[in-house]
Amino acid sequence: HGYLIVRADDDELSVEASASIAEAARASVTSQALESCEGVSREVVRYVARTHRTVVLDDARIDPVFRGDAHIEHEDVKSVLCMPILNQGRLMAVLYAENNAVTHAFTADRLALLRVIAGQAAISIANAQLYNGLERKVAERTRALSRRNREIAALLNSLEQGIFTIDETLAIEPQYSAHLERLLGTSDIAGRDCLTLLFGDEGSSADGVKTMRTALGFAFGASTAVAEANTCHLVRRLRRTSAEGHPQSFEIDWTLIVDADEVVRQILVTLRDVTLLEELRASAARNARDLDIVGQILEAGLDHFSRFCA
Repeated sequence: HGYLIVRADDDELSVEASASIAEAARASVTSQALESCEGVSREVVRYVARTHRTVVLDDARIDPVFRGDAHIEHEDVKSVLCMPILNQGRLMAVLYAENNAVTHAFTADRLALLRVIAGQAAISIANAQLYNGLERKVAERTRALSRRNREIAALLNSLEQGIFTIDETLAIEPQYSAHLERLLGTSDIAGRDCLTLLFGDEGSSADGVKTMRTALGFAFGASTAVAEANTCHLVRRLRRTSAEGHPQSFEIDWTLIVDADEVVRQILVTLRDVTLLEELRASAARNARDLDIVGQILEAGLDHFSRFCA
């Protein structure tokens, strides 16, 4: 019977396949640690894995080095072949075979054939491990990316601001903050032209929107310096009427997103509702004017104020 023992990335050896003539030439694919496999001489396997040397025992029972091995003694092993499978000097696996029926079972001709097979097996194992390693890395990157996307989505949805990105066509990309729909009063956002969506119902002149469109168009594909020079044409404050007919005031931030070459590929837009803030400022201004009038009355004196009213 024979075993294929593969070396893992952590240098641990595991039995991955076995075949036995005694069991009607049945082959099986299993995976178990070398230490738990009873069908091999673990001492011989470890020696070959350590030295990268092929071991051929014509009669293992009288071999001066391995005759004391527990497996060889217990199973009365006669012939043993243990060969390293190397790829560019690196141990990929170990091929182990034994014959308990006759001595001198592994002749020079058979050994030469097995060396050819081992060379082909080394390439196949290296390719399989490379493929499995790539699959693991892709799976890990996919999980990390999915986790990162969930974190970004949670962060966006927790902010009470309208946040979205636009591409070179000025279309709003699908990922945007949930609060944006509440600010604009619509869920029809992804894929729409950002300037039309923001300024379509606003009182800005057509020339102003056209200037913004030109400035944004120049920004994409340009260097950071060129793009920033055009941001002075972008509107920072917006007044519009909500779907319910209420006046709204917004502040808009435009943030350039560049690639590794410092070329603008996206623009991040942040929309903040400052309607209440402006109302509070207006109210504070009115209150300040009222307080100023009261102060002037007190400064002039109540008698003068009474005569003025009379």
